[in-house]
Amino acid sequence: MEAIAAKRRALPTGAIMRDYEFCVATNRYSTGQLTQLVTADRSLVVYNLKFGVEVDEPCSMCAAIVDALNAYAKHIEQYVNLVVVAKRPTAKLNRYACRRGWKNLCMLSSFINDFKWI
Repeated sequence: MEAIAAKRRALPTGAIMRDYEFCVATNRYSTGQLTQLVTADRSLVVYNLKFGVEVDEPCSMCAAIVDALNAYAKHIEQYVNLVVVAKRPTAKLNRYACRRGWKNLCMLSSFINDFKWI
């Protein structure tokens, strides 16, 4: 276990190569700018929800994970900033998030930029 922890500590801390601007679908943060969501004392955790423009429903596994993130968001956000990003128009993402009950998460739309999941 210590060997794995040492490898994890040795990983480079990523500099933000590009300051993406997202549309805020649910208003947990006042900005959708990537560099504003990362601060000196708080890391940023981004969950990429596979929910693109060509589908009516997101990946069912992704939706289940976001359900769990929504339930634990207040605990997670004691330590890091947490956002969920989807390649979906803002209004449609917001409607789906409301329908699903995702009230504890910051939902960001990457519909306007080329940010994508890998």
